[in-house]
Amino acid sequence: MRKIQTLFFSLLAMTLVFSSCGKYNEGPFISLKSKEKRIATSWKLDKMIVDGKDKKLKEDLLIQEDIITMAKDGAFTFKTTNIIGGISEGKGKWEFIQDDTKIKLAIDGGSTTDLTILKLSSKEFWFTYKEGTSVIEQRRKK
Repeated sequence: MRKIQTLFFSLLAMTLVFSSCGKYNEGPFISLKSKEKRIATSWKLDKMIVDGKDKKLKEDLLIQEDIITMAKDGAFTFKTTNIIGGISEGKGKWEFIQDDTKIKLAIDGGSTTDLTILKLSSKEFWFTYKEGTSVIEQRRKK
């Protein structure tokens, strides 16, 4: 009887632990690194989806390279280079909000954007946000 109780409580504990680990829709299911450690790096734009349609970075969006660097202290920088060499860059502050399922970006100069996190692993960061009436999904990699 004692073995059955021990087994039952062990399974119950594992269920509770693992059911709370999958915070983001696309994963990871479980991670040994904190969300702060996973986010604190440079993220290069790999794919953009606008209103459900894949966009080619160079052909459709004229983007050569787009990098966001997030720091553990809540600072971030971004730099976008277009295919003819034009550069857009800036900096600001970020913070987790809404039970850590979103990130608020406050760009120096006043504008803010809320990102809904879809995936946050050590190698990938996927999120969506609204721009006007469009829903934009960005998939970024280290």
